[in-house]
Amino acid sequence: MDAKPGLDPHQDHLDRLRDFGYNKQEARFLYLAATHSGYFTRHQFLSFTHQTKGCLVHRFTTKLLTQHHALATQYGHKTYVFKLTSRKIYDLIGKQDLRDHRFHTADFIRTRLLVLDFVLAHPDLQYLESKEEKLKFFHEQLGVPDRLLLGQTDSTGAWIRA
Repeated sequence: MDAKPGLDPHQDHLDRLRDFGYNKQEARFLYLAATHSGYFTRHQFLSFTHQTKGCLVHRFTTKLLTQHHALATQYGHKTYVFKLTSRKIYDLIGKQDLRDHRFHTADFIRTRLLVLDFVLAHPDLQYLESKEEKLKFFHEQLGVPDRLLLGQTDSTGAWIRA
């Protein structure tokens, strides 16, 4: 396993994003944002690239918007939240099940942004990215019986208890 599993996704996913027109930093950030949040801000991208301002974030967000890979919504003065919407981006990283076109509340979006903040701030941690990885971890590592893990979720992703 990679030394930094959270920030070093499978190389083939990054290569696919790079072949799709994104540079190495953009591809790594897109993978993390798509996998752990679906949303991001310019500040998060700048922090990830260790920049404070400049054309780097402008080029990246312009590319996303002009290629219809994301939508931008303004929240407050000059604060934009970008939602990754491209089926192709999610297909390239093998996360087809994460793409979501539903309307989300401000609280949901804020939570997803905080999740991405955490992932970006803690690159040394291992993250369970798929439902299968989570089920395997809880069953094999923590000994939680399968019957307790195989619940169903509602349209918001919340567990439905029987």
